[in-house]
Amino acid sequence: MSPVPLNDLPLNALPGNALSGNALSGNASARAKAAALVLVADDDPVIRKLLESWLRQDGYRVVVATNGAECLSCFRQEQPDLVLLDALMPELNGFDCCQALLRQAGLPVPVLIITGLEDQDSIDRAFAAGAMDYITKPIRWPVLRHRLRLLVEQARQQALMREEHQQLKTLAMTDMLTNLANRRCFDLELGKEWRRAARERCIISLVMIDIDSFKPYNDNYGHPQGDRALQQVAQALRENIHRPGDLTARYGGEEFAIVLPGTPRRGATYVAERIRQAVWRLQIPHLFGRQRGGVLLRDRVTISAGVSSILPQGEFTQGAILDLADRALYQAKTAGGNQIAWLGKSEASGAD
Repeated sequence: MSPVPLNDLPLNALPGNALSGNALSGNASARAKAAALVLVADDDPVIRKLLESWLRQDGYRVVVATNGAECLSCFRQEQPDLVLLDALMPELNGFDCCQALLRQAGLPVPVLIITGLEDQDSIDRAFAAGAMDYITKPIRWPVLRHRLRLLVEQARQQALMREEHQQLKTLAMTDMLTNLANRRCFDLELGKEWRRAARERCIISLVMIDIDSFKPYNDNYGHPQGDRALQQVAQALRENIHRPGDLTARYGGEEFAIVLPGTPRRGATYVAERIRQAVWRLQIPHLFGRQRGGVLLRDRVTISAGVSSILPQGEFTQGAILDLADRALYQAKTAGGNQIAWLGKSEASGAD
């Protein structure tokens, strides 16, 4: 089977990969090194000025709001580390504003409510609204200062823990050698995209890729060099997959897989052919590959690819697209390698 020509085919490249191997670093750790930003919301200009002065003298950065609605707007724009919120403000009081902040953020927000009310109901109402702490008027700066430091430190530790947890989740979905998505991630994403394609009645394509004659490459050049070749091929895949929402994964061993949601046959075969050519241009030496009549067919590492495109409906299951892409890959391999093949269930399904 000859390579698919590139003439007049749509550019349908996909995302490299959202996954990254840069572990346990990022916005939260960088933010922890900066002076904390405090949002002060109080309708009393005297209290507002006093709090701003104290906070700036203690090294905090400060933004101010004069009412609850302005507080919500400032919070969206500034993303402060902590909010000092007066309980009794006109229009939108501090308790309701606190609840709105938490809904808006979607994450725990360190809010300290300042109140002139000392009754138990007001205290209970502050905590019920989501405040982490409260302080009563008249404000004693040594007490407020201590509570602010504790809240800021607690909030930053929680942010770092959330970021580390997310990065560990990312690492659990990443192939450590190639830095592509791993098999577990592939299985989950293919399932998700298959269900979405069935729900929205749109085509999904899958490209299965295998490095030709990789066992003799490993046997003759050694496994460290084999790992290097895998990394170079993975990089070629990554550089040719540009569209957000698509996935490039190491399927296992020397096999890779690309999930292309909303991509018909022409686009998918174009992507596969572009990757085949990119690997060819790498010119990774391979003098122990396939031979014909004692003559080496190719002097470099090449890939074969199997492509399948399906509109999920009726009897089609997620396993169908895997089976078809795998069978197409087998056809490309048995036809001599360094080429692509395509299989689809039905011309009437719109897979072309």
